[in-house]
Amino acid sequence: MATVTGQLIRYCVVGLCANAASYVAFLLLMHLGMDAKIAMTCVYLVAATVSFLLNRKWTFAHSGNIFGIAVRYALAQLAGYLLNLLILVVFRDHLRFGAALVQACAVPIVAVFLFAVSKFLVFRSQTPASA
Repeated sequence: MATVTGQLIRYCVVGLCANAASYVAFLLLMHLGMDAKIAMTCVYLVAATVSFLLNRKWTFAHSGNIFGIAVRYALAQLAGYLLNLLILVVFRDHLRFGAALVQACAVPIVAVFLFAVSKFLVFRSQTPASA
């Protein structure tokens, strides 16, 4: 069984790669004139898909029913997306911070939330509890 520390390190590696690439894509889409919320939505979908595949196999070494975890993962990502969108709406639209700064701050917040949800709900242990 993998340690939580090992899983966290692997999760961070996957997350850093996926989020760095998606942040660059976010900035590029904004530079090309796309609205911040639409750009975030586009890059979020791609990053979530890549992260699912890598986290399932490498981070959590989960080999259970892919359909069940895919549904749980999609729901977790939806919650993460809504959290990210809320951060953009509050800090960019209402408080008028720059979109690039807000998104840079949102990434680690959403990442911590999604690690906890992934560890304890999405890729939860496959061993039955002792009776």
